Amino acid sequence: MRRAGWLVIGGLLGLLAGDGAGAVQAASRISPISRAGAVSRPARPDLAAARPERAPATALQVHDLSLGLPEDLAAAATLLAAEDRRELGDDLLRLTRDQDPAVRARAALAVGRVALPAGAARLMELMRDPDPGVRALAAFASGLVELDLEPATAAAMRRRLVEQLLPLLDDPETLVVEQGVWALGVLADPAAIPGLRELLTAAGRPPEVLAAALGAWWRLPAAPIEPVVPLLASPFPEVRRAAATALRRLGGPGSTAPLETLLADPDPRVRVAALAGLREAPLAVARRHLPRLFADDDATIVHAALQWVVALWSDRDDDIDEELLLAVLRASLHRDRHVQRLAFRALALAAGEYTVPEDRLVHALHNPDPAIRMAALDALALAGGDLLEDSLDDLLREYRIDAPPVEPGPSALPARLADNPLEAAAVVRALAVSGDRDAWPWLRILADYGPEAARAEALRQLTTVDPQAAAATIARLLGDGSPALQAVAAEELARLRARGLAPSPGAGSESWTDLLWDAQRRLAEAGALEPRLVLLRTLMTLDRQAIRVRASILLSGDDRVVRLWALRNLAPGPLGPSPSPLLEAIAPLRSGRDAADYRRLAGAALAGQARPPRLEVVTARGTFVWELRPDWAPLAGAALLDRVDAGFFEGAVFHRVIADFVIQAGDPTAIGFGGAPGSLRSEETPIPFEAGVVGLALAGRDTGGSQFFVTVSPQPHLTGVYPALGRIVDGDGVLERIQPGDALSIRRRD
Repeated sequence: MRRAGWLVIGGLLGLLAGDGAGAVQAASRISPISRAGAVSRPARPDLAAARPERAPATALQVHDLSLGLPEDLAAAATLLAAEDRRELGDDLLRLTRDQDPAVRARAALAVGRVALPAGAARLMELMRDPDPGVRALAAFASGLVELDLEPATAAAMRRRLVEQLLPLLDDPETLVVEQGVWALGVLADPAAIPGLRELLTAAGRPPEVLAAALGAWWRLPAAPIEPVVPLLASPFPEVRRAAATALRRLGGPGSTAPLETLLADPDPRVRVAALAGLREAPLAVARRHLPRLFADDDATIVHAALQWVVALWSDRDDDIDEELLLAVLRASLHRDRHVQRLAFRALALAAGEYTVPEDRLVHALHNPDPAIRMAALDALALAGGDLLEDSLDDLLREYRIDAPPVEPGPSALPARLADNPLEAAAVVRALAVSGDRDAWPWLRILADYGPEAARAEALRQLTTVDPQAAAATIARLLGDGSPALQAVAAEELARLRARGLAPSPGAGSESWTDLLWDAQRRLAEAGALEPRLVLLRTLMTLDRQAIRVRASILLSGDDRVVRLWALRNLAPGPLGPSPSPLLEAIAPLRSGRDAADYRRLAGAALAGQARPPRLEVVTARGTFVWELRPDWAPLAGAALLDRVDAGFFEGAVFHRVIADFVIQAGDPTAIGFGGAPGSLRSEETPIPFEAGVVGLALAGRDTGGSQFFVTVSPQPHLTGVYPALGRIVDGDGVLERIQPGDALSIRRRD
């Protein structure tokens, strides 16, 4: 261990001094992978030392990059093993010097996915490769390296990477420039400001480069808005949209007037981006533009206008404008369900001054579409007071809970509430806010026997009104609740602590520290990673010293994600008997797979690359077809196919739906913390998140499970951050119709 520790330190010092080869050699001795998957190819001489002439530009596109595994089965297995185990070994580094540029490029991507700081040295060499595809993927991969794993040298390492990336801004290949710009944004070092400013202000730059540069610009600390404003007049809509997003992210009073000019833009995406940046604008700006925006033919514009209204009415100091109220009422009858749902929320905020909202919301309670009923329930709960009290009888009759339950138990639940977890949660929310004692028996039944989403909502409401009762429920759930409910319990305990309340877990119970520690240990055994991380965060909030004392247990555990969490959150300082917390944290992940397993996985992935499998996602609102791409994410793709074949997704719902952004599913509890046991590696790519791209939902790097999302519109800020699993190839119009709580099933389509 001590020898390996000196090798790590020596390699990092070599990187900082410019000795890239020394760093790579040191890194290669840290964690060599099994020789069974080694590649019997002659090593290529060091490309960086040769410095050959570059080939002329070829208009390379992102889909031309070597993202898939090489056809050589041994090489493919080596790459999969390195990425799955997060291991920077000799076999992987040898592939970065392969004769074939496609293999070098794919190996560069693997070095980035492994993400160890010592790999940065080799990536910097590959940024000078004669092949543009290698340069592009090396630049992208440099943005994946987790520099914070070595905090003492992170700042200097980041600066060295920036110095190597800046020359790529003059690369003859546009795609290389784009990937270099992306990495500069991720690294977020102010040293990149002069180079990116020059790029933004130079004449003749391609629109894709300008859009990428704008996406990086707002990530840089202290970046000014001045270079952004002229690009609002670009002839290219993607540049204007990126400029509007940059202004919103940068903020400041100087952004309002420029954003106003885009509200008349011919492209609706640009108008939506401008609207998002104006929600904090003065009231006079809203009154000047909102009436016209509500008359827009594009539903996404009306929805964005409603978001502005909700922001205004949530914190209003004056009377509600009647003209706006009429516009909101008309929107509540809009054909688009997303618009209707948000209009209900706005109407709830207008309750008290006008009686019309009550009639509209009560009428919506009886809508045959569960999404509209849920929206009405949420609006009534938001309004509270007289509006909710006056509509409570309608609510109880609609859900057939107007009479006391005959016998408490799961059988007492009406089918509608038993089968729709999000609708049951919305009923819990409304009943709890009403405070009506006659409704308490049903509230208790939903809290004890309802779907997990309803039980989670009951705890959230209980935390607000009765901290002592909430504490007892939290203690019980930490002892025997499902992983998702334990995560909610931990979050609510943290909420109580933030309010200055931390009631005792109850007479005869363990301390909160012991309850949380024991629960997270059981979650580790169950493979419930995200709930475990939630419990650890709460434990650190409640008793930081206690978790520091136990840090060595976390640092030596099986889960690398937890080891890294401990390293980042509990260092610096004594971390138990370990001589080197860094070495323990970055040790290879114990995947449970051997060389033969990786060869089988590689063979299946290569077959999938030749003929990508397709999945049919069936919902009541239509069916869409998802093409899995093993060349983008072979490990996650294989795991998802296994779960589809096992029927894991049957009965799941879309638990997260954000209009004009994403739809998300894959959590059987519909809470957001649930999923299949275990975790998947983050297989990042530069594939842009355009409309219809399927991504792996994460709670941090390497925390993916069974939850996936589909982008409904272009979301460039997700690119490279979330793994892309595939794309929708048929039925993309269904995506915009999906609503919260919609059930789905997934099956293979031959």
